Amino acid sequence: MSGLDFFLAPRQDYKGRLTPSEAARWWLIFVMVMVGFWAWPIADGHLVMWFAITIFSSTPILFLGWYFFSLLANGREPRLLTPSVKNTPRFQQRLEGPKKG
Repeated sequence: MSGLDFFLAPRQDYKGRLTPSEAARWWLIFVMVMVGFWAWPIADGHLVMWFAITIFSSTPILFLGWYFFSLLANGREPRLLTPSVKNTPRFQQRLEGPKKG
């Protein structure tokens, strides 16, 4: 698996749901930090205003980035969220398939 697949492949949790990729998770941190730095001088040191500007301004940027990452992740094989996911009983049941009886 290439590095690009590592960052763009959706993550599968123990219930089989697809969760955001590594790229989407890093995008959240990157956008919040950059917008936070940008918003601090605008808020003039007022913490509540800084928080409001950061949340308000980062929301559309996050949406566009996550939409773009979802397009890039389309058709990629999902990876496990963590290695321990494959040890959970629910994941083992999904691998075995439905019980006959």
